[in-house]
Amino acid sequence: MLLNNILSLFAAPPKRAAQIPCYCISHMEPKVPDRFFTDIIALGEYGQDLPLHISKIDAFWHEARPVAFASAGCFAMSKIIQTTTGSPVVGLCSFRKILLPKAYRPDDPSAFQVEIRHEDVKNLSLSDTLPPKAGQDFFVAGPLMFPDGIIGQYSKNHILRDLLDFTSLCIDLGVLTSEQAKDFLLCPLFIPGGSDFGFYPAQWLAKSQSRLELVGRTFVNQYRERILSYERFEVRALSYLTERLGSYFVLMELMERYQWKPTFHLTNEFGSGVQMLCGQEHLGPIPPEIFGRMHVFVDSYGSYKGGLAD
Repeated sequence: MLLNNILSLFAAPPKRAAQIPCYCISHMEPKVPDRFFTDIIALGEYGQDLPLHISKIDAFWHEARPVAFASAGCFAMSKIIQTTTGSPVVGLCSFRKILLPKAYRPDDPSAFQVEIRHEDVKNLSLSDTLPPKAGQDFFVAGPLMFPDGIIGQYSKNHILRDLLDFTSLCIDLGVLTSEQAKDFLLCPLFIPGGSDFGFYPAQWLAKSQSRLELVGRTFVNQYRERILSYERFEVRALSYLTERLGSYFVLMELMERYQWKPTFHLTNEFGSGVQMLCGQEHLGPIPPEIFGRMHVFVDSYGSYKGGLAD
């Protein structure tokens, strides 16, 4: 027994599972504590000495950042996955938002994102944001329902012409078929963050972001001046559009995996743009653990205003 105990001191330590990489896309010092991510994809003037500054990955998106915003960093993921990570799962967060399995402070149950301060999650770290089940490779925000579909919600809240031009490019570039484009526009479910926020199978994400990047690059080349003429909210049009298409990609993958085809009644008139959290009863056989809650770090509760260009 004594000999075995002595020999055990020289035994190789048990292997730990490789850490799942999580990339924080940020144009400034992240408000998300650094224990929640492993690397920063830096944008703009921030972090130009960092190894994953966008200028070192793709000069086009570095130059186009005034119209692409955080999407510039997301578009880089295909190259990053192919060259720097061998992990089967990768994560993305933003400079102020993370995804958690549950809400970490009392909040409006209908709100899709929860405001938190650093002290609310002082005992949490990256391991608490990972897909909660072994072998689970998707962990995304819980879906919202748009009774009028993506097109109805977009027409209420944004500039419909952008969505139609963007969707037309998807068809022209072979990213969507005409039938898929129709399904996309009428899709009554929307995952906040799309394929830009959460955890995903690495190779799936590389393919998804490659397709989004193709459409995004073409959209910027054709419509840059129009988008830059918009005010602080709508100038983020490309981010709104790719978030919705990324959401569609995620939903299509989950539907195929779980052999699930949702059926919803859509209203005939666009424009109500109603948003609500989609209950599990609408999600059929998709495991509820796949969906988490978006959390945004704030200095004081009630201070966050989303969608404004910095």
